[in-house]
Amino acid sequence: MTEKIKQVPASPAMDDLKQLLVRTLPVNDTRNHIAHGTLALVGAPDDAPSGSSFEMLRYHKESGELRSITFTRLVEQTHEAMRLSDDFSRFSAMCQLYPEFKTKHAS
Repeated sequence: MTEKIKQVPASPAMDDLKQLLVRTLPVNDTRNHIAHGTLALVGAPDDAPSGSSFEMLRYHKESGELRSITFTRLVEQTHEAMRLSDDFSRFSAMCQLYPEFKTKHAS
């Protein structure tokens, strides 16, 4: 997390926000993978579920590697993105409804 976030006084709201931001990183990485990747059809067993033979491939500049993400992982990250959306909505409501939620922790 950025240094600015670390400098904000601790509160229940900041604790929750930090956890939400950590959970956002893998979803954002998946988004980048989809945005910059190439869909590939790979061999799968005949009894495999529909779509399980698809993979997204992308070149990762920082590591110089070709990275792959499976269809199953894409579905998992979609579900996580929906949970994150719900949790961000809950977080926003908590901030609006309960002023003490944003109050810094007692020392």
